[in-house]
Amino acid sequence: MRKTVLVVLFILGLVLSTTFRLAPAQATLPDPQVYTWGFIRPGSQQLVCKQITIHPEKEVVSQTSHHKSVKMSSKSTIVEERYCSRLTKPSL
Repeated sequence: MRKTVLVVLFILGLVLSTTFRLAPAQATLPDPQVYTWGFIRPGSQQLVCKQITIHPEKEVVSQTSHHKSVKMSSKSTIVEERYCSRLTKPSL
């Protein structure tokens, strides 16, 4: 019985010491994606389903304000219409 308690305490100490020594993971969130109907290009009459991915680039700190702004970039990709099937397709 005494050996079992000592082994359990040793393992617990080993696990706790290993846990506190490891650096925390650098967790990141995936970039948000939105699906929408849009024209294939400016001036076109052809509607397509587009996936828009929004990516924050950098934080901008205003010297006159205490607010932080985030500069965003977006990427638009034409995808299959099934991704926009739940959205109302605009009429031309």
